[in-house]
Amino acid sequence: LRVFICAGASIPRQLVKDARERLRCVISAGWGMTENGLVTSNGLDDPQEKVFGTDGWPLPGMELRVVDGDGRVAAPGTEGDLLARGSAQFVGYFKRPAFTAEAYTPDGWFKTGDRATLDEDGYVSITGRSKDVIIRGGENIPVVEVENLLFAHPKVAGVAIIGMPDPRLQERVCAFVIPKDGQAITLEEIVAYLDIQQLARQKFPERLEIVSEFPMTPSGKIQKYRLRQLVTERLGGSKA
Repeated sequence: LRVFICAGASIPRQLVKDARERLRCVISAGWGMTENGLVTSNGLDDPQEKVFGTDGWPLPGMELRVVDGDGRVAAPGTEGDLLARGSAQFVGYFKRPAFTAEAYTPDGWFKTGDRATLDEDGYVSITGRSKDVIIRGGENIPVVEVENLLFAHPKVAGVAIIGMPDPRLQERVCAFVIPKDGQAITLEEIVAYLDIQQLARQKFPERLEIVSEFPMTPSGKIQKYRLRQLVTERLGGSKA
C-alpha cells in the first residue's frame, strides 16, 4: 500500500498521524462536495505539517477564498466562510434557478457552507460547517479544533462537539464521546486534558454525553442535528 486518499467526511488529525505511522504509506486528505467534485488534496511530497494539519491545496483549475461576515477576504490563518470556483464546478441546481442564484456571490464564487482557514501557502483547513458553529456569548467556537484535540485523548474512540441551548449565552459546548473499550471518562478529565493542550477556556465542553455510537449518514458523516435534538430534549427534562 503506497497511497491512501481519504475524503467524504472529516478526518481527525490524530487518525491521520496514526495511519501514517502504522501503514507506512502516503496519506492524502482531500476536500470537496457534490457541487464542485474534489477541490483540494495533499500532494505526495507535501511536508508532514501540511498532511497532518490541513485538507490540502486546490487542484488545477480550482480556486478558494475565505471571507469574513462582510464578504471581505480574510487574512491568512483567519477563520471565515469558504468560497470556491473553478472548472470542476457544477452549472446549477436542476430546475431551481432561484436556489442556484442564492448559492453564488455577485462575483461568481460558490458559497460552500463550510468554515475554514487558508494559510500563507494556500493550504485549506476545514473548521466545520457554518450551521455547526457554536455561538457562545457572541463568540464563535470552531468545533473541529476541539474535536481534533479530544480525539487524541487516550480514552476517546470518537467525539462530536455540538452546541446546546442556553438562556443566557445562547449556546454552550456539549461533547458527545464514545469511550474506548473498557474505559470510562468524565467531564472533569476532558476539561483538564484540554487545559493542558492550552485550549481557550471558553471553548471547553460544559456537558458530557457518553454514547456507544453516533447517528451517521450513508457517506459516513455524523448527523449532528440529531445529537442537538437529543441534548435539547434532555435539557428540557432536567431542572439543572
